[in-house]
Amino acid sequence: MRRRSWQVDGFDAVEEEYPAEDEGGTRRGDEGARAGGGSATMALADTAAVIVKVQGLMRRKMARRRMVELMAGSRNSMLAMPGTIQGQTGWYESPTGQICEFEVSEGADGGRSWARVGEPLTDRRAWPARRREAAAVRARRREAGRR
Repeated sequence: MRRRSWQVDGFDAVEEEYPAEDEGGTRRGDEGARAGGGSATMALADTAAVIVKVQGLMRRKMARRRMVELMAGSRNSMLAMPGTIQGQTGWYESPTGQICEFEVSEGADGGRSWARVGEPLTDRRAWPARRREAAAVRARRREAGRR
């Protein structure tokens, strides 16, 4: 089996396994190509599969952008990034495309206090690394607090 992967505009890589090719250029397990369909049919099928995957990624991106705009317009709030529960400490995306980390704490009066941690990110591709760094810092703080 071989792997193919790609990335679209900072979204996680999409990986797909597909059968390896025989010496004759056909894929093992593909009776249509062996029966005379040829590798051109498989190349067309592969191209169609890639197009469908990329279209799905782009639709997901457009739907998220629309949801960010709706949250900002109707609720005057930001949308939680994947891995963050809306309304809790974590990463949020603003309508301008910036990604910010917020720490949420409960106040004495029962209300919540929001504090931005660090500078906002403008490049979506930098967010996964920054998220891992922040998680490591929080883990070290928790560990130091237990001692």
